[in-house]
Amino acid sequence: MPEGKPFIKCGQLFDCQNPFDDNPDKSVLFSEALNESLRWHLTHCDDYRAFMAENGFIGDNSLYLPEQIPPILVDVLNNYKLTSVPDKQIKYTVLTENNSDVSDRKLILDARSYKRLLKIYESIFNYFGFVEHKQKVNYLCLTYDSKYENDLNGNFYYDILTSLTAHRSVYYGIRFNKNKIEFKFDLEAVSKKIIDFSTHPEPVRIIGSYFYLNKICDWFENNKIELKLNRKSCIFIFNEPEFIISNNSFKKRIENIFGINVENIRNILIFPNQGIPYIECKNGNYHLPIYSKAYALEPETLLPVSDGDKGLLCLVTPYLTGYPANSILTDYKTIIGNCDCDCGIKSRTFKLLNSGI
Repeated sequence: MPEGKPFIKCGQLFDCQNPFDDNPDKSVLFSEALNESLRWHLTHCDDYRAFMAENGFIGDNSLYLPEQIPPILVDVLNNYKLTSVPDKQIKYTVLTENNSDVSDRKLILDARSYKRLLKIYESIFNYFGFVEHKQKVNYLCLTYDSKYENDLNGNFYYDILTSLTAHRSVYYGIRFNKNKIEFKFDLEAVSKKIIDFSTHPEPVRIIGSYFYLNKICDWFENNKIELKLNRKSCIFIFNEPEFIISNNSFKKRIENIFGINVENIRNILIFPNQGIPYIECKNGNYHLPIYSKAYALEPETLLPVSDGDKGLLCLVTPYLTGYPANSILTDYKTIIGNCDCDCGIKSRTFKLLNSGI
């Protein structure tokens, strides 16, 4: 559904059917949408307007390119409350999973931003063939049981991903022990639930971090058990930016244990302050969707470096209206550029240079 003023261009961008359309007119549309979002934050967030003025940004009606907009440090967003809507209009404040510091690594969403984010997930996952609303699926979510974990730290992204299909069942791997009044990851119970799922005809989807998936693989190998799950089954591995799985050995291990095609085992990278999913292609590359742009910046000047050179990762998106995280500067080292990837996606890619496996 088209959006009204002042977000005409934003509405057009989020209604695009192909999330990886590299046509030049989509780049122009992105800039126009970003400028709509920029003007919104300059009007509705006094602190952000002061930050931009301090950085020499005038903010007139000119069309600014994404790389011309001063990025804001993620530490500022994490430790200070910058919002562009009244508190009563904030729909979700999403914190990093298992994070005890409520000021750290947050995403603030008003209703408009949340609807856009759902569109983004639907579009990107549909491109890769992972959206089947009529297909019932057995889900194993390696996070806290949502019946007992009421905040959104652990379940927000899991809830979005489980909405991409119909449900036969959803099982949470970190369950509440009423006797001890604590959460516990029961490895044996989780592993046996996968075995139970294998006896049913529906596909299985396992969603979680490498940490828990590795433990599950150890259990199956130690017990010399191999399964043959439904061919439509898949595994989504949530990657922390600090810890990127960069080779296929772990995927091959999963394939051998569960009989899941390697192309249905995908790493997903989500930067907490923006929430957009970056799904690796079949060749392991992270391509940028039309809803996001990335730049490698020289640390001292904050100017973009040449393609293939190292710099600090800056991420830009127009979808956020709840708080001014449209252009953020992270402390992750990256290389950005075009790549000769034969997966069929022609958009630019980025690679993080932090620790990996």
